[in-house]
Amino acid sequence: MDGINNKIYCGVVEDISDTKRKGRIKVRVQGIFDDIPLEDIPWASPYQTLSGKAHGTPAVGKLVNIVFLTNNLYDPYYIYSENYNINLQNKLEEYPQDAYERFISLIFDHKTQIYSDDDELTLDYKYNKITVTNDNINLELKDNKQKVNIGTKNATQQAMLGNHWLDWFDNFVKILQKETSLMGNGMIVAPPSPIIKPELAYKILVDYNIKRETFISDHVYITDDQKVKKLE
Repeated sequence: MDGINNKIYCGVVEDISDTKRKGRIKVRVQGIFDDIPLEDIPWASPYQTLSGKAHGTPAVGKLVNIVFLTNNLYDPYYIYSENYNINLQNKLEEYPQDAYERFISLIFDHKTQIYSDDDELTLDYKYNKITVTNDNINLELKDNKQKVNIGTKNATQQAMLGNHWLDWFDNFVKILQKETSLMGNGMIVAPPSPIIKPELAYKILVDYNIKRETFISDHVYITDDQKVKKLE
């Protein structure tokens, strides 16, 4: 077939099981591979970026565009999909025109979504999500069954909710600072005497009150236990 390198063809992806792991696919190119068996359709190679650092194959059934750069029928290349993934298309249709024009996505399908819009940069994998805004970096869990592990994948030490603990300890300190908070046994017939605790009352507890605001971070927050709002 002469002149096939001067055209862009359309076809349906029928096989993505490339044993050479080169990102190749088999495409039933309209007008060229219409009636031949699948095993006889040549593998189409991806038209690579300059860096060669990206990988992703279109799903079986996807419409893609094909070119024959060398005018060789057995050396096709696929250059882009004819239509957006349905999840990406639905997302685009949510935006007003001005926001749509500034929307950028690196990958967007039913389970993995990496994109940016006017409000934030989002990395979402099956609803476990990281978002970055001008003011915050947010790590959102999809439900109360999820865990965040820091340091290693099998971390075992549970994070303490500092505000809850400090609220309780603040009350404990207030009571402990009272002169009558600790009383001796005394005699049965006499009222018990307060226990003198100068080092505790005037050093340790005062030091606690001074340093109290440094015990919790103004920059790192953790959601309440079992209070994750389910993401959908």
